[in-house]
Amino acid sequence: MRDENEILLRENKDRFVILPINYPAIWEKYKKH
Repeated sequence: MRDENEILLRENKDRFVILPINYPAIWEKYKKH
């Protein structure tokens, strides 16, 4: 469970693909920016 909380801290090439799915609000702000 701890890994799920630290997903943003882990080095992961796919994190920028996972981000918009797990955090749609952040993705919306990114698109508006």
